Amino acid sequence: MGKLGNLTCAEAEIRRGCVSGVTYRLHVSMSDKTYAGDCTITFNFTPPATAPRELFLDFVTANLKSATLNTVEARYSSETARLYLPTEALVTGQNTVLVRYENEYDHDGEGLHEFTDPQSALRYYYTNFEPFDAHRLLPCFDQPSIRAALSFRVTAPSGWMVVANSKEVSREPSADGTSATITFADTPAISTYLYALIVGPYYSVSSEYVSKMTGTTIPLRILCRQSMQQYLLRDVEELLRITKQGLAWYEDFFDMPFPFSKYDQIFCPEFNQGAMENVGAVTFTEVYLYPNPPTEAQRARRCETVLHEMAHMWFGNLVSPIWWDGLWLNESFATYISFVSKEATEFAEFSWLDFNGGKKLWGFKQDQLSTTHPIQGTVVDTASAFLNFDGITYGKGASVLKQLVFVIGMEAFRTGMRKYFRKHQWSNTSAEDFLASLESPPDWAEKWLKTAGLNTIEPEIRGTPGSQKLIIKQSAPPSHPTLRSHALQVAIYDQAADGTLSIRRILPTVVPALPEIVLEGAWLQGEPIPAFVHVNHGDHAYGKFCLNQESLAFVLAHMNKLTNPLTRQQMWLDLYGMVRDAKLPATHFLSAVVEHLTKERNMRLLSAVLLNVGGILSTFVPDAMIPTYAQKLYSAAMSIVNSATGDFTGLETTWSRYAVAWSYKNKSAVEELFGLMSTNPKWITQDLRWNILQASCSWNIPGAIEAAESDGQRDSSAAGVRALMSCRSSVWSIDVKRKMWDLYLKPSAWKSLHEASASMNGFNWFHQRDVTAPFIAEFFTCVRTIYADHTREYANAFFSELSPWRVEDDSVLGRGKVLLASLTDSPSDALLRTQLNEWIDRVEMAKKCRAIVSE
Repeated sequence: MGKLGNLTCAEAEIRRGCVSGVTYRLHVSMSDKTYAGDCTITFNFTPPATAPRELFLDFVTANLKSATLNTVEARYSSETARLYLPTEALVTGQNTVLVRYENEYDHDGEGLHEFTDPQSALRYYYTNFEPFDAHRLLPCFDQPSIRAALSFRVTAPSGWMVVANSKEVSREPSADGTSATITFADTPAISTYLYALIVGPYYSVSSEYVSKMTGTTIPLRILCRQSMQQYLLRDVEELLRITKQGLAWYEDFFDMPFPFSKYDQIFCPEFNQGAMENVGAVTFTEVYLYPNPPTEAQRARRCETVLHEMAHMWFGNLVSPIWWDGLWLNESFATYISFVSKEATEFAEFSWLDFNGGKKLWGFKQDQLSTTHPIQGTVVDTASAFLNFDGITYGKGASVLKQLVFVIGMEAFRTGMRKYFRKHQWSNTSAEDFLASLESPPDWAEKWLKTAGLNTIEPEIRGTPGSQKLIIKQSAPPSHPTLRSHALQVAIYDQAADGTLSIRRILPTVVPALPEIVLEGAWLQGEPIPAFVHVNHGDHAYGKFCLNQESLAFVLAHMNKLTNPLTRQQMWLDLYGMVRDAKLPATHFLSAVVEHLTKERNMRLLSAVLLNVGGILSTFVPDAMIPTYAQKLYSAAMSIVNSATGDFTGLETTWSRYAVAWSYKNKSAVEELFGLMSTNPKWITQDLRWNILQASCSWNIPGAIEAAESDGQRDSSAAGVRALMSCRSSVWSIDVKRKMWDLYLKPSAWKSLHEASASMNGFNWFHQRDVTAPFIAEFFTCVRTIYADHTREYANAFFSELSPWRVEDDSVLGRGKVLLASLTDSPSDALLRTQLNEWIDRVEMAKKCRAIVSE
């Protein structure tokens, strides 16, 4: 897994007990190829009562100049990425460590990442540290519980923007004027993973927020690359408006002023995640600076991310977890509260629709894999912490908090949060501290936070005519057999003779932790059996909600007669869950898309459902039927595209993107789009041109690769460079595949992780299995070495893009299981084990789903 180190929970706990009062004084001097670091660390040491008297700093460097503790030389190990402090020099009380070093820049999106803009040749830099990468920039006690103030100076080329966690206080030019040394105000004592450095010729827009609580003026800036300036300027008014609305809302809700001196938001190239909540300097993927005018759904997603990271300024930064088993405290909370706080913005309507189709669905899917885990579980080391940035920690955790708030009430939740921040500000906490502030129900944490898996809730109408009763059944998978109490609402629907629907009644219900209950009062004596029973009306509960046969038939026939968009979306996602459980043939779902979804006009709902259609088509439909259903979907989408008059609305824009995506499985559709490009229709934007070109290259359509090379000359943006790489690796040729495969085994051959990933994205195509099949055996032979020798980011990209993704041959599945059985408990094998287990889960699920589809 490369030599980036690993810290165990036990080691971190020992250090927390004996290290305090830490400060870092860091000077980073940047040059073209490397940066020099000069770091002074002071800390108080209290000898541990039982553990050995030894101490180390986490640190990655290839060129250590000097390192001393109280003037005595320290020992560095590149194998463990640790700087071992000499025991004989370690004193009770204050100690001083001096370290000088030189490092190369990183190119995997972690540490101090370097990016060269292909359009301008300008260089941009930013850091990304969570959970365990701050020690790639400076030697430190890299764990959240050892909070420390950072005193920071940076020497960089003159005229460049230099951003850190706190305000710039001075800028001293060099004698020759080519560089300047920038000094920042000392930070408060914060966790090391929250440190930040952003350097380069960034474009910046400034504003300010005046706190309604204190009257303090908080400087605001939004930054991006120079070549992304036009996209920022198009949306900057909206971004600043959301920022100010969010800050005001959080200050009021938490009854706690914004805790830091300024608030910068930086859109960064080649960023691995959606965003990162560095104190006062939040970094975002520049994917959120859309090259084309964004749809409503895209703008709503960006708003949610802005509010999510902002929430961390209080929850995660002002109050931080003790260890990474408390990661859910950060992410579940920020995910949930970002949707609540949308009420302050223009995206308030349909906020919970967005939640249901996004984060909650993510948790729902993750919770059904063999790698699921409790929301609050044991995290033995930092290698394990990296595995917990998943749908359980974000999506399920937020869904469970939403259920808790439904039980205790929003006012009690707000009161509890205010109490929590007043008591624990500038400290580290555990889950118990958080739950004590909320006064959660007895056993709630035990059932919901400390057990894994999700329950299936299903209605059943049972009995003879005239005496039928509504039964609510609850079950759990054998691997995670916990039944739980679910607070929810059951809606009883009637259908009139003209087909219109009405809700007869809504029943607030607590489904106890029992296999089944009779729901009293669902209908009264003499009332007809309802047309449809919706068990989770309002989407307050978390679980798998199945439709009984009567409700399933009703939904498939009358989806668009459900007037509530949230209810419609829930039904779509319930159908999606039934496809994944092999209870509904995938082709029935796709037929419903053609029949019903093409009539949908709620753009947030439409976007959420469409995200899942491509996966159903490519994974759950038998080989022979894929081209037929791809053509049906493509034709349905193109009919909407072609019906547009004048400028495209969000509706036509959305369907045009999926028309292109669904064309890939049908050569004639790709040929049609490739030919259409020559007429330059306005709706085929540059990003869609690249998608069409990549698909055309994959089918070896005459002239496709030449057209891609031509577009590459015209579009020299970073996105264009990556798209051209995808086109080149997509060509249907064994020679091309062999050349690319050999390069994938050499990460150093690529300028960055993102360029390598883009090329890998073109390697595997459904219709190219005749030329990609020989690489399956090679994949299983080399993937373990990839994980052992290279960064986790590169290894995960290698697995994600190059693993066999549509498996029919049991021998391929067998290869995966043999490799899985051979893995050890090493950190690199632990990462690979998670990927392999989830790959096996997906392969086996897909085979079951395909098996129930008939011609």
